[in-house]
Parts: sequence; C-alpha cells; structure tokens
Amino acid sequence: MDVELVKVIDLIPGVVRELPRIAAADLTPGRFMAEYVHRRRPVVITGAARTWPAVSLWSDIEYLAERAGDHEALVGTGLNFNQWKHFFDNGYGHYQRVRLADALRQAHAAPPEEAVMSGSFLLPPKWENDIGRHRFLSEADDKAPLASARHRMFGYRNAGTDWHWHIADESLTTQLRGTKRFSLFELDETNRKFYSYLIAHNLHHVGKAATLLRDKPPVTKYETVLRPGETVYIPPVYWHGVDPADHEIGLTFVHCFRTPLRPLLRSARAIVREWAAAL
Repeated sequence: MDVELVKVIDLIPGVVRELPRIAAADLTPGRFMAEYVHRRRPVVITGAARTWPAVSLWSDIEYLAERAGDHEALVGTGLNFNQWKHFFDNGYGHYQRVRLADALRQAHAAPPEEAVMSGSFLLPPKWENDIGRHRFLSEADDKAPLASARHRMFGYRNAGTDWHWHIADESLTTQLRGTKRFSLFELDETNRKFYSYLIAHNLHHVGKAATLLRDKPPVTKYETVLRPGETVYIPPVYWHGVDPADHEIGLTFVHCFRTPLRPLLRSARAIVREWAAAL
C-alpha cells in the first residue's frame, strides 16, 4: 500500500534540548514525586522496564500473536491522533477493527516501509503477564486516574503520533519493542496563543508553521530517542509528538495515575488557557 510516511516532530519549529535522563536505580518513589511529578518536569527513566519479560520476549512476533487470542484492535494506515485528517476521512473510517494477531502477522510480513498504526488498545490477558511495575512509583501514589485508562497499548510501524496534550493524569510511557523519537514542550503566556491555534487547526500539516511563527517566541522542545526498557514521564498539558526511529513493529505501554492535588490545580488552569488559545 502506497502511504506517505509523515514525520510530525519537525513540523513544529523550536529550540531543541535533550530531554533529561535519570537511571531507575537512582530514582526513589519520594524523589520521583518531589522532583518530577510535583514540579511537572518530564524525564526519561532509563532501565525502568529492563527486567520486564516483555522487553526480551516481545521481539518474537509469533510469540505475541499466539498470546493475543481473539483480542481485537482498531488498525489503519498513516498517522495516529491527527484529528483533522480523521475528520476529512469521514471520521476514523480508514481504521478497521481486526484481530490483533492477524494485524501483527500482516505488519511483520509487509514491505519494510509500509505504514500501519493501531489506536490504543487494552492488553490481551496473556500479554499482561509480561508487564512489570515501576518501582519508582509507590502504591500509595499510584492512584486510579481521573480521565484516562489505567493501562493501554499502542502498536505501530512507520507511523507516528501527531502533536497533542493530555487533559489530566500522569503518563508513564514505556517502550517495549522498537524505538521512538519523542519531543515535548510546554507553552506559556508568551507563546500559547500562537502554537495552540496553529496545531488545533492543523496548520503545521499544510506548510504554514514556519511562516506563521517566523516572528513569534520559539518553543523549547525537549527530545529523546526512547529504546526498549526505557520510560518517559509526561506531565499533563505538555504538548508532545512521536515519530518512529526505525522501521520495526513498535509496541508501547502506557501506565496512567492520578495527578496529586497541587499539580492538578496548576494543570487545570493550564487546560483552560490551552482551550481558550486554540479557539
């Protein structure tokens, strides 16, 4: 299938900085909450899932397919979470619900640059046995999220995720197969109106970003390549985009937990400002 491979990160110009990293072995639950969650600071946690069975076992597509059972997922071609493109394609009509096992086998057998993307899906029960827990997140802090699913998976090949932000809850995004390029930025009063409006109206996909933002305050984009066994912490309201860094079938696990009260109030104010700026 001839599908244009879209890379979304560089569609938004900005000053690029390396996303900070910390080893999971050096990160206690208290330090994680105090230095990152309460201060809303994104970070890559290396070795966060290094010992999870999924990191070693999920390189085998047949292993995954056999354990997927009759589990289904929405699978389509092209970019994920490009809401405007979906609208013009008659609303998500280019996605089909298929057996996950069939989708994995077909993607594995496809030409190396064919694009495929699944919407988020729940883990098949037999996959859950290969998922561990993040030891830097205590059980007391790991409260049920307010607006997000506790766990979800993303599968892809040559397909990224368009720029978006999460309305609530904290996200720990763990790469289990393949590699991804992540980019994140936070808007403030100097640049919120310009960037929120541009992305919400999809102008970055029609070649307008560089022109419209030529004289505007730039964003600082924090970027990294996420490899199997690594986790990126994404606070609410941080804009982020994702591109694949290879042509492999990629699998990403997302664990969400509730934002503590003080950061939640800060995020709530930011959410209102984002919506107002995008109008």
